[in-house]
Amino acid sequence: MKNINIVIIISLFSFLYSNAQEDSFERELKNFRFSLNMVLEQYEDEKVYKLDFNKRDSLIIYIDNFTAKNKANIKKHREKILASYKDNPDFRFDTTKYKKVDVSEINNNLKDFDLKENVPLSQLLWIDPMIEISSLKTIYYSREKGAAELAVYTTKANIATSLIKTRKLGHSQWEIIDNSYAVVGKFIYDLNKGCVVHMELFELK
Repeated sequence: MKNINIVIIISLFSFLYSNAQEDSFERELKNFRFSLNMVLEQYEDEKVYKLDFNKRDSLIIYIDNFTAKNKANIKKHREKILASYKDNPDFRFDTTKYKKVDVSEINNNLKDFDLKENVPLSQLLWIDPMIEISSLKTIYYSREKGAAELAVYTTKANIATSLIKTRKLGHSQWEIIDNSYAVVGKFIYDLNKGCVVHMELFELK
C-alpha cells in the first residue's frame, strides 16, 4: 500500500489546474506552500524523495496546523474550484464509446485508500478535489493495469489534460465528471466530509 501511495503522490506534483483571479485564501495558500521550501531544507534528500514523513515530522505538524486553522477557508476554496467547472461548454463525453468498469472494491474500501493516514503529505495536496480524483484514477490503474500501463497513463496525463464538468447535487455534494479520453471518471464529492464518497469509471472501448 505504501508503494502505491508514493507513486500516486509523486504523479500529483505535475497535476495543474487554472482558476479565476486569486482570492485572499488562495494567495495565503500559495505563500504557505512557498514557505515549505525552508522547512524541507532540514531533511535529507532521501527522506524527501521517498516522502518518508510521519505525523511527528515538523513538516506535517506545520501542514496540520495550517489546515486546522483554515478549515472553513479550505471548504470555501474547494467549493470555488468545483463551481469553476460547472456547466463547462467544452466538455464532451460520448457514452456509446465507453464501457463501465467494475470499481466496487475501491468504492467499498474508500476509507482504506484515504492517504491522510498513510501519506500525511496528501492532506495538503488534497485541498484540491481535482487532485483527489486524479489519485483515485491512479489507484485504479495501479491495481488493475500494472506498472507499464500506469506509467503510460501518468505520462499521457502529464502531457495532455482532462475535460472536467461539475454539477451541484445538494447542500454539500457535487458530481465531478473527469474525461481524460482513455478513461472517464464520475465522482461524488462531499464538501462536509472533504473527500470523494463514490466513484464510477468508464474505459474507451
